[in-house]
Amino acid sequence: MFVILSIPSIIIKYHPVPNGKFSGSSGEGGFPYMLEPRNFRIHAPGRLCIMGEHQDYLKLEVVSGAMTLGVVITAEPQESPGFEIDLVNTGEHLSLTVDGEGSPLSCREYLRSGLNLMMSRGYRYSRGWKIVISGDLPIGKGVSSSSAMCVAWIAGLDAVADHPRECTPIEIARLAFETEVVSFGEPGGMQDHVASAMGGLLHMDFSPGIGNPVITSLPCPETGFILIDSGKTKETIGMIQSIRNDVESTREALERILSRSVDLKTVQRKDIPDAGRILPGMSRFRGTLINRNLTRYTRSLFTGVSAPGPARLGRLINTHHRVLSRWIGSSSQELDALCSGAMKAGCAGAKVIGSGGGGCVMAYAPGNRQRVLEQLRTLGYDVTSVDIGNGVKVETYPVHTR
Repeated sequence: MFVILSIPSIIIKYHPVPNGKFSGSSGEGGFPYMLEPRNFRIHAPGRLCIMGEHQDYLKLEVVSGAMTLGVVITAEPQESPGFEIDLVNTGEHLSLTVDGEGSPLSCREYLRSGLNLMMSRGYRYSRGWKIVISGDLPIGKGVSSSSAMCVAWIAGLDAVADHPRECTPIEIARLAFETEVVSFGEPGGMQDHVASAMGGLLHMDFSPGIGNPVITSLPCPETGFILIDSGKTKETIGMIQSIRNDVESTREALERILSRSVDLKTVQRKDIPDAGRILPGMSRFRGTLINRNLTRYTRSLFTGVSAPGPARLGRLINTHHRVLSRWIGSSSQELDALCSGAMKAGCAGAKVIGSGGGGCVMAYAPGNRQRVLEQLRTLGYDVTSVDIGNGVKVETYPVHTR
């Protein structure tokens, strides 16, 4: 990690480096800002999954990265203790106290969940904070707006604590994953949190465990990504739970038929006996194996000095979408139509992004993105230009500085 210091402001940037440590720290006990009240600005990006949708929570592989859109949290010190939080995009206001740990959580109450978690790890907040949360990520549309918020929140809670610990990006990702997923017993994986915290394009191998991925940085492909909003909010938890149940129950049924263990990391489609082909979840099981192999092949193309060419990457993205649509069942007629429209407008590839059933399509139009954007807007599509971006960033400056 590195810390860039400037006077009168201090800018702290979290980026991954090989040793996973910060340099330029003021020493044990926290950042220099603790000498006086400081304002903070934290930015955490959304996630752009290139290959491997619905693979992380099955302990498989993903090629995914941070995007240039994200969530912004600003923090200003206030006289009263606790946190007064305004969520600009939803118009909500929330007050969080720090006078007791483990306050009861309602469904998906991520901000309280994160604060509970940090306080259970020994963090304390004697100073009060006015928090404003905003962003340019579509909410509930498959680009990890809630995960980005959790990453920004955890990074912010570390920064404004009485004794910050300068968490590394992977530590922030794990804490955000626990905040959003583990605390609520949800079925999702950790790729969103890793992508948002670490930045860039990454290959993530979750075979050691969902919370302990092996992460490799990859060269970024040529710019040209587009988000196309379907206008329909996705249903994340139900879709993920359904796919996970089908794949895992099918694997268990195959183990009974074959009288041996079946490992998603190594089993091949040719290993499936005739008796297993009629199992209720077999379509999603076979689709998972196809996507596993597609992800591994895509990763192999990125391991050189540069990313695969636009045409080849576009074809892989199209293939991934066909598997998600026909085998996994995470697309819909509307999303398929958006992908077809993107291809007719000149995109090299297009796929559903996120859990599916609604949300956004990710299209890839390297070299002609502006023309494609204009054509899609003429056809009435809600489109946004995005690229692979940096990970979570924390900036701090004196209260009197703007």
